[in-house]
Amino acid sequence: MRRAGVTSVLIAGALAVSGIVAAPAPAAAAPTTVALIPVADAYGNAGAPTTNFGTSASLSSRGTPGAVSFLRFAVPAVPTGSTLTSATLRIRTTTDPSAPSADSHEVRIAGAGWEESTLTWTNRPPGTGALLGSITGATAVSLPITTVLDPAPLAGLSATSLDIAVLGSGTDSLYFWSRHAATALWRPTLTLTYTPGSGTDTTPPSTPQGLTVSSPGTRPTLTWAPSTDDVAVTSYEVHRSPTAGFTPGTGTRVGTTPGTSLLDATASSGTWHYRVVALDAAGNSSAPSVELTVSLIGSTAAPQTLLPVADTYANAGAPAANFGTSGSLSSRGTPGAISFLRFTTTAPPSGAVLTAATLSVRTTTDPSAPSTDAHTVRLASDAWSETTLTWNNRPSSTGTLLGALAPVPTLSTPASATLSPAALAPVLGTTFSIAISSSGPDSLWFWSRHAASTSYRPVLSLTFAADVVVAPTIDPTTVHVMAVGDIACAPGSLTTSTKCRAVDVATAIAGANPDYLIADGDLQYDSGTYAEFLGSYDTTFGRFKPRTLPVIGNHEYVDPRGPASGYFTYFDPAGSGAFGANPAGYYTRLIGSWRFIALNDECTPDTHNGNHGLAGGCDIGSPEYTWLQSVLTTSTERCTVVAMHRSRFSTGAAHGSYAPAAPLWDLMANYGVDVVVSGHNHGSEVFQRIGVSGSGDPVADPNGIRSFVAGSGGSSLYGFSSLATPTGALTQARDAVTFGALSLTLRDGSFDWAFTPVAGQAFTNAGPAGAFSGTSETCS
Repeated sequence: MRRAGVTSVLIAGALAVSGIVAAPAPAAAAPTTVALIPVADAYGNAGAPTTNFGTSASLSSRGTPGAVSFLRFAVPAVPTGSTLTSATLRIRTTTDPSAPSADSHEVRIAGAGWEESTLTWTNRPPGTGALLGSITGATAVSLPITTVLDPAPLAGLSATSLDIAVLGSGTDSLYFWSRHAATALWRPTLTLTYTPGSGTDTTPPSTPQGLTVSSPGTRPTLTWAPSTDDVAVTSYEVHRSPTAGFTPGTGTRVGTTPGTSLLDATASSGTWHYRVVALDAAGNSSAPSVELTVSLIGSTAAPQTLLPVADTYANAGAPAANFGTSGSLSSRGTPGAISFLRFTTTAPPSGAVLTAATLSVRTTTDPSAPSTDAHTVRLASDAWSETTLTWNNRPSSTGTLLGALAPVPTLSTPASATLSPAALAPVLGTTFSIAISSSGPDSLWFWSRHAASTSYRPVLSLTFAADVVVAPTIDPTTVHVMAVGDIACAPGSLTTSTKCRAVDVATAIAGANPDYLIADGDLQYDSGTYAEFLGSYDTTFGRFKPRTLPVIGNHEYVDPRGPASGYFTYFDPAGSGAFGANPAGYYTRLIGSWRFIALNDECTPDTHNGNHGLAGGCDIGSPEYTWLQSVLTTSTERCTVVAMHRSRFSTGAAHGSYAPAAPLWDLMANYGVDVVVSGHNHGSEVFQRIGVSGSGDPVADPNGIRSFVAGSGGSSLYGFSSLATPTGALTQARDAVTFGALSLTLRDGSFDWAFTPVAGQAFTNAGPAGAFSGTSETCS
């Protein structure tokens, strides 16, 4: 996988790969990584001393009786101005039961006097060279092993061949896939990393720490703690991307500074992810800082100019009279007159801040309209009607003071009251009332919403400023993720004990306060339109939007305005591609030390279930398959979690297992993906680890994928089919009567899991003996 600050290029054979051009690295550029597969490999076996194994799909290493593997790599020219700083060898044990080995196996430089088609035990190169590293921990079949090699013996290699040998000293043989393995992902890979820099200083500065936003406003100012270096830190680069888990590069750099603070004056509204890299005079760059997520909200929060939706006044001089259709309103202390005005506001975007509010009125042309008294503006009870309010039935008291209208001594004159934004903030997004009153005897008369001239009517103006919202800084060693799909009913739907429980599920998630939420498809029923998203999903799950990793489901494609139009308008209004290209929508991120991948498994046209096959198919060679293969091939993270809406395997009665996604599943199983989370079947299921299974029944594999169905997000719950099936035989736990979400704690190399129910419920196993939780499960 791609590491922070590293540009990766996959090179097969002697760099004879169409379309790949190696360019010289610019000064102070990020390191360059090349991933090489062998151009030749074979092994010699003392048990068959004259036999050649050059076309074998596997290689072997053993001390007694001897077996030595030889691998040849075509090493490219060293990038200009760079030096080799790290090297790793990745292999994968075969599926043969005898493949694992409890012994350690050395990796050494070997002589070049051998050929793949003729090498035997008898004619193998005599002896080996410098020790590069040791392969350990190959204790299971089909297990990927990455060995860190010493780069020093390899430092002088440039545009030449490298021969290495893998050999053991014990009696426990190791079998691993060769370059002839049918699956390209299983073949040995030598990864070399070259770091720009000249002279003898090859030590990078320490990683910048403590990245924060120091002065929230319309543009973010980033600050961080100083880095250290064996010579001196000369500058820092600030990088910004709309995509979380990004790798800093030339295209993401927004500024360079010798200090530890930088104003990003070019940032526009939206959600941005920042990382800082320290540089020294030799061009050595540090590892990027922990990512900081900042949402700039403001230009998306348009000012609101509101006319009353109702207004009238109560007059003590005519205590039973209603003035709901009057063209004017009044305020006076003695005898009393109080005006009531009702406004409906829309909620600003999450995190936007109300910075100014003004109530504007205009005195009438009546000679008695001006007033030398001040008139207060307060929040009022909304329990009144424009057509029935009188002095006798008016709300008995008023609430929080908002502001005051200064004396208005002339008629037909505009006047305004500056209102308190803090006092108004709690009622934003609601319908509320204000009251205008006075304690003095001088009456004020001003035009109502019924005035013939629209420019004379009362106006409430609300102004919002940009606000910087800083997402929680994620501890890369332990990340808490929650996942659930099949969430929000259509706006206005009735909540019952068995339907439309999104509010309760959101409350349970909020109580757990995860670092990320995987929203696993069918997020908004029934058509997934933007209006439905705003009217239902946003009111329940909108609070998690800055930390949500969304996944497309079939209902997202029902939108009559275009496939997944509402989904992309809601999650990616700027069209940045942060959640994949529209309408396919598959993408990848780093979350802590784990690789996260969101797939679109709407593989085939299925208009009954709302999609049109816009994933482009899931077969081998399809665009998504090719993309996924590339992500898995270049990934360096040990652990991977994948989210897809339809369940590849499920005992759900309504939908069951989804065979069209089989090629994607097998690709993931081959590459050691650890966790797959899905929905679609409205319920919760836990499965034993499942390996490569084709399009048929699941095949148990202790090194396979741990999969979960998390489809109890609030919409409704379905039932289950019989457990007397091959799929049911691999079910550990299942529940279709409880709403809630899956909780994952992702650590470096392992994970914990548990289902979190809504308040008042508990997950009860409807399957065989099994648990809804597990701890310290190791990654493949």
